[in-house]
Amino acid sequence: MKFSRSGLISVGIYVAYALLLIVPALLIFDGMTAHVLMVLSTIPGGIVVGAVTDVVVHHSPPGHEVALALSLSIASYVASIVIAYVVGWAVGTVNLGIMTAMDRLDQRFLDRLRRGDR
Repeated sequence: MKFSRSGLISVGIYVAYALLLIVPALLIFDGMTAHVLMVLSTIPGGIVVGAVTDVVVHHSPPGHEVALALSLSIASYVASIVIAYVVGWAVGTVNLGIMTAMDRLDQRFLDRLRRGDR
């Protein structure tokens, strides 16, 4: 299976963004600021996972709150990586389609200039 280069670049950008927010959150002793930074680091996937959290919480057995919170935070990071890859792949595909069309237009224009047609 060959991965999309633009998708992997997008994942790399997201991982750098997340690390830039996670590292200060782990070093800050203020609980509220650290929480805000951790929530901001899961923005794309956190929205998707947050939408299904109510369903998961209501159907989980009592006494498993810590495991549930840990699994939801891991799921939000995984969902963020998947969303970043899909967005990067889509942008790369659209860009590739536009670039090939532009190359063809450039070639036609250059051919006309070489022949002297205007």
